[in-house]
Amino acid sequence: MAMSRVRKSICLPVKKTIGNECGFSFPVTLCLLMLFVFTLSFQAAQLVAVKGFYKEILQYEKNQYYFLLALKETEKYLAETGDNYDKAGRFTYRDCTVNYRIQEVDSDRLQILYSLFFAGRPEVNGVAYYDKHLKRIVKWFEKG
Repeated sequence: MAMSRVRKSICLPVKKTIGNECGFSFPVTLCLLMLFVFTLSFQAAQLVAVKGFYKEILQYEKNQYYFLLALKETEKYLAETGDNYDKAGRFTYRDCTVNYRIQEVDSDRLQILYSLFFAGRPEVNGVAYYDKHLKRIVKWFEKG
């Protein structure tokens, strides 16, 4: 007696679809699982991008804050000293160092060049213009 080995299908033809796990539940579960994984990976990528954007904004705001502090100190220094000012100087803060150089543009205005140094970051430069008659900084901007 030779037994013929015939492989029987696991899924037998069943007329009712409720409770039939051979053709409906697995594909639907797989689709839902894939949808969940894609949604989760998209949200993770978006979180990483937002965190990077947040760090850039934080660094930009720090730059602006320290430039403003240096501008106020320079303005106060120039108002107090009059024409007897140093041509270069340095302000040291908790997170950074700001170097400045003063150049005379004309008899009424001075140009102040700032260099902002953070540890592990590239140098950031800025320029300000000081009016001797008004005794205040009238214009300033950050370079590059």
